[in-house]
Amino acid sequence: VPLITLSAEWEAAILESLVGPADDRHLAMVPKRLSEFINRLRVTLDQVAATGEAAVIVVSGSIRPQIQAIVERIRPHTPVIAQNEISPRVRIRTLATI
Repeated sequence: VPLITLSAEWEAAILESLVGPADDRHLAMVPKRLSEFINRLRVTLDQVAATGEAAVIVVSGSIRPQIQAIVERIRPHTPVIAQNEISPRVRIRTLATI
């Protein structure tokens, strides 16, 4: 399975920007920082697509819904999964890190 992962920096920045109760958390990131993330995401997805690969974005489960909402706006057919959703028997290949 070809993967795109998030760097520890982006994982932490997104996690720190979550607000609200545990069952209804929202992303409240500074607009400039969110725009930077979206641009990096778009560039990375374009680079991977140019190689002909259909990659899956893998993130921690705690930020999956928020990342999925962002990805759906720019690439609706790109899957976003949590790390714990990958079977240990699956062979993975990291193509890029955002």
